[in-house]
Amino acid sequence: MPRKMIKTQIECLIRPAQRDDAESIADIKISQKGSSNELHSGFSKDIFVRDCFSETPAFNTFVAETENFFAGYAIFYWGYDVYNSSRGVYLADLYVSKSYRRRGIGKQLVKEVTQFTKKNGGRWIFWSVLKNNKVARQFYKTLAPQLNNIVMHGASGKSFDRLSDS
Repeated sequence: MPRKMIKTQIECLIRPAQRDDAESIADIKISQKGSSNELHSGFSKDIFVRDCFSETPAFNTFVAETENFFAGYAIFYWGYDVYNSSRGVYLADLYVSKSYRRRGIGKQLVKEVTQFTKKNGGRWIFWSVLKNNKVARQFYKTLAPQLNNIVMHGASGKSFDRLSDS
């Protein structure tokens, strides 16, 4: 008889990121560069500090710590839905260290982001995931349904330059 996998929850501290977290977060992003040929990030410790801790931050970050270890983070930023006249956040990046996955930390991070959003007048959270990231897609389906009536388009790199220069 196959063994049933039991998901265990783990106690962790979720807190706003501090400048001291920049190196850990940047190291994780740099190590992920090679995981997809489509991703070419110039993310660094200095860019994280500049964009998270400036007078007008580009994004917010929550960090998960457990057993005195940096277990993960969530990076998100504010947006506005003109059709529903409501504020909300876009979850730009969610990461949990491999040794702490399937223990509830990802859900705890997303919960903290949604509670922060609601407390500050937001009414929604969106995220996107690469089609080939099956593990993440399965995880996100446990949180909310896939939106089938929205098609995302985006311009970056050369396509962004063409659009901005036209």
